[in-house]
Amino acid sequence: KQWYQRRVRGIQMVALNFQMPDLPMQLNHGMFTRNHKTGYVLKPSFQRKDDYDPNDSGTYVFDPNPIIVTIRLWSGRLIGLPKGWNKAGFHVVVTKHGVGKSVTEQHRSAIDRTGGITPKWYKESGANTFRFKVQYPQLEMIQFELRSSNGDVHGQRCVPVDYIRKGFRSVLLHNSFSEEHELACLLVHVRIEPSTPAHQTCSFGEMNIMKDSQLQKKASDLANEIHCSVKYRQLSEAELQSQQETLEGYLAEMYKLKA
Repeated sequence: KQWYQRRVRGIQMVALNFQMPDLPMQLNHGMFTRNHKTGYVLKPSFQRKDDYDPNDSGTYVFDPNPIIVTIRLWSGRLIGLPKGWNKAGFHVVVTKHGVGKSVTEQHRSAIDRTGGITPKWYKESGANTFRFKVQYPQLEMIQFELRSSNGDVHGQRCVPVDYIRKGFRSVLLHNSFSEEHELACLLVHVRIEPSTPAHQTCSFGEMNIMKDSQLQKKASDLANEIHCSVKYRQLSEAELQSQQETLEGYLAEMYKLKA
């Protein structure tokens, strides 16, 4: 894990033990799946600045638009059963490997004891849905580990957060040496949304529609108020002018949204 923290700080050369199927090797493999596995990964823009110091977390620049990644585990497919299998069951551990001040998080699914080579988790959605807040999408990783109930790892996969896509996805599993299993995979559903509460459940286009609808209501209410005020002379001339300017602002903002 220390290796990964150094690598994502921008260190160019690190030592790895390629004989050990350990977490640093798995994170290294996941990191360099970027850029079509060419072995070249461009640093984020803040790490390419002259004042960037890998040992000073104060020079880290959080993404101004952090995201929430929600992963719901559905099922597995063609999972290789271990020797002496006794239907003890499978579960999945999902870990977000954070960077700097972004905390590393880990969640564990329920144990499926009936699926055999095709374990199923979709019936218990609450226990098998995991949410992660991601501050550095270009640097952070999410790792899936398929484990039997005795803790043995039967497949794993490290995926860069910025390579994860929305919707139903097949996560092809690797062994501990990051070599591909022939057919084994996990079926998951992914949601990616802004971490701001007001924007959590809508896309950019939906946000514009919602905002336009809200502006229409405000403009309509204000126009009715101005009409009544003029009719019954309830406002002074200065107050009436102020409300008219506010109404013109609403209309101008609605025009921008539709442009």
